[in-house]
Amino acid sequence: MEHGAQTLANPEKHLWRAISAARIEHSPFAHAFVGGAFPEPYYCDMLRYFPDSDALVSNSQAGRGNQLQARFVFEIKDDYLDSLPELQRKFWHKLGTWILGKELRTCVLDKFSEQVGVRFPHSRSVDFYSDAVLVEDHTTHSMGPHTDHPRKAVTLLFYLPTDQSQFHMGTSIFMPKDRTFECSGLAHHSFEKFDEVRSFPFVPNALFMFAKTGNSFHGLAPVVDPNARRRLLMLNINVRNSP
Repeated sequence: MEHGAQTLANPEKHLWRAISAARIEHSPFAHAFVGGAFPEPYYCDMLRYFPDSDALVSNSQAGRGNQLQARFVFEIKDDYLDSLPELQRKFWHKLGTWILGKELRTCVLDKFSEQVGVRFPHSRSVDFYSDAVLVEDHTTHSMGPHTDHPRKAVTLLFYLPTDQSQFHMGTSIFMPKDRTFECSGLAHHSFEKFDEVRSFPFVPNALFMFAKTGNSFHGLAPVVDPNARRRLLMLNINVRNSP
């Protein structure tokens, strides 16, 4: 039998349990860092089936903004998946069917229910949906502190390195030097105006997740490693017609 997801422990249930058991830290905003997000053999398949670089498109070409010139992406949706060889296509299509599904989305929203409830006090009538994208960041990539787009409710960043060598490339969280400053999420800011609180190590099979708020400032210092390929899976829980 082909070695793949169908031979492994249920990755959806594994991830659901990992998220449900995660400890939420509330300073400077609600976030959690989780190890072992996926069953280890499944994680190995995620690395093995990651699309080749020539299958990815620039962040701007994908319509995801023009600020990140060294970021390349592959969205988990049919028009991208159809370009892959059969085994890769089947793997990511199957992952997409559950990682974008209502059950996992509900699990995530329940985990951050306090923060989501504050932003969307009538959340039962809000139309939440998910999108997922594979990301490959190259040398020179950086992100100034920002809070994420207003349409986002919760962001999940699944780190996909092959080993510990990219430990220093993890996402950092920040507090503005002006502690009253908040941002809608439509801008990236200079590092000089912020204090770094913590950096989450970019290690295999880890998950950094947080609720989008006016102060959910996070970012990444410039990647200086030569020929860098910083890979991750980004899952966003979004709202339609965000206020």
